[in-house]
Amino acid sequence: MINLTKREISLLDKLESAKGTSISNILIEMGCDPETFFDSKSQYPALETPYSIGERVSYFPHGTGVISNIEISKLAGFEMPFYVVSFAKSKTIKIPLDKVGTSKLRRLTPYFNHSKIEKILSSKPSSLPDMNFYYTNPDVMTYSEIRKEQAAIRKRLNSAITEEVADALVILHFVKKNRRMFTTEHELYDAAYDFLADEMSASLMIEKYEARDRIGGFLSSS
Repeated sequence: MINLTKREISLLDKLESAKGTSISNILIEMGCDPETFFDSKSQYPALETPYSIGERVSYFPHGTGVISNIEISKLAGFEMPFYVVSFAKSKTIKIPLDKVGTSKLRRLTPYFNHSKIEKILSSKPSSLPDMNFYYTNPDVMTYSEIRKEQAAIRKRLNSAITEEVADALVILHFVKKNRRMFTTEHELYDAAYDFLADEMSASLMIEKYEARDRIGGFLSSS
């Protein structure tokens, strides 16, 4: 018998309609005996799925997409529910529903939050002046120290939090203005710029080139 967690049971319960069958049939297909697996469904609280089919989302570093489906796929020999996220150029990614909370999937930044992002892009880097010496004098630092500072920037990007990504872009823009960038810094800069432009374009319903121009304008005033 497969030992499912309470969370997995609640996921199955929530996706009963999406599967088009009863939860008992789903459990049977997974090799479970519904009668002996649990006495009452009431002991498993229902899970509110955080995203709906058709909802626009952001998933770093892939950009913005849409929840195109919720499907059940086989994983390690048994079936589990997944979000299917569709992106441009027919690209799709599947994300297990029980991993959504720890993934980088989130809703697009609401329009009213963009003023905060724009304020960050127009400001001086938050890490200065403590990091000013490194960003203008990298030749005197060891390789491990440089990697450590780059990892701090990458951590901001990997958070997939728009404000953190904007702050990382401001720091990297400061670097670009003051010295020759390392290859890794160029890659981080491009990733941050593209991510913000993609999200701004989708949430403000403007063309991506317009979003890039808008971001560039804010950065030039910082």
